[in-house]
This record gives sequence, structure tokens and C-alpha cells, in this order.
Amino acid sequence: MKFEGRTVNEWRKVIGRYFDAQTTDEEESALKRFLVSPEAAGREFDEARAVLGFTTVGRRLCHARRRTALRRRIAGYSAAASVALVIAFSGWAVYSGRNQCVAYINGVKCTDEDVVMAEMRRSMREMGATASSADIGATLGDMFETMDEFKE
Repeated sequence: MKFEGRTVNEWRKVIGRYFDAQTTDEEESALKRFLVSPEAAGREFDEARAVLGFTTVGRRLCHARRRTALRRRIAGYSAAASVALVIAFSGWAVYSGRNQCVAYINGVKCTDEDVVMAEMRRSMREMGATASSADIGATLGDMFETMDEFKE
């Protein structure tokens, strides 16, 4: 009898080469097909069937473990990337929220950057003019008198 162009004796030789680890992937695939065919029925090929079945199951388990490990690794990287994005976004939100000019001019809150900066420059000029024209005691007196006015 012939299966895929080989006789049973030729398949025995292929099985011998398989056990010596000298077969190609194509020969192994053909050997698997032969071992499940009616031509290989009987106890003569049980050992080869058992070993090929064992290696096939082992390969499937190994590939399944690799896929599981890959999925876990991808999930870990995804989680790390998500955490990094949340931290980066939070940092940006906090920084952009704090980077705002605010001044209270005559008791009114002002957030217009141009107005706040102009008021700051005006105040700095007044402080410079006061410091150059008056002595320290008078300047401190003016500051504390202003605070006393707010207490009343």
C-alpha cells in the first residue's frame, strides 16, 4: 500500500529519521497525516502516534503560554501607558490652572493678564518713587497705617 507516494517501509524510515530529529517540517506534517490514515492502522505505529501527539500537544501548549504571556505583557504596557497619560494630563491641568495672573484692584478680582501686569508695573513704580524720596521709617509707617485702616 502507498500513502502520498510512499510505501509502509518508506514511512518506517521516515519515522526512524523523525526519532533521530532529521525530518523536515513538511515530512513531519506528512507523517502526521499518514499516522491518522487507515494505512497506519494497527499497533506497529502506536509509538510514533503517541510521540507525535505528545509533541503536537506540547507545541500547542507552548504557543498558548506564549500568547498568554504576550497578552499579559501588552496589558502591562497598556496599563503603564494609561497611568503615564493620566499623570501627564494631571500635571498639565495643575500647571495650566496655576499659571494665571490674578490681582485684586480696589477689591475687584481681575484676571486679564495685560491689566494685572500694568497694575503691577504701576505699583512697582510707586514703590520705587516712595523709596527714593522718603526714608525707611516713613515708608514703614505708611505701610502699617494702611494695615490699621483695614482692621477698622
